[in-house]
Amino acid sequence: MVVSGRTWFTPGIPGIYVVLLCDVLRDLGHDPAALLKTLGLKREQLLDPEYRLPLEQADAAADFCCAALEYHHKVRTGTLEAWATRTGPLCMKQLPLFFASARIASKESSEKDESKSFLAY
Repeated sequence: MVVSGRTWFTPGIPGIYVVLLCDVLRDLGHDPAALLKTLGLKREQLLDPEYRLPLEQADAAADFCCAALEYHHKVRTGTLEAWATRTGPLCMKQLPLFFASARIASKESSEKDESKSFLAY
């Protein structure tokens, strides 16, 4: 049976749903490219109105987003289980420093590596 040019009961979900998930992840400070890479897809492909994501990939996208959002929520509310070091747990206030910084390797092995923070003070 065909309705509006589409085969009836085509399995999968519309690709635009994953684009919306990417937008939510981006708005919360996550990189949506990681989700697209996990699925092996490009945003342009998902914007095609005829594209439907197979159910297995839709399930993987949902799992990815749930994990990212759960982690985001735990960090924001301070309920993330403390990460431990040899000397004890890390302070939860240190987490933004880990995720908003980078180590920039020096060109020469004799030079010290640079640390850069991306936090707005």
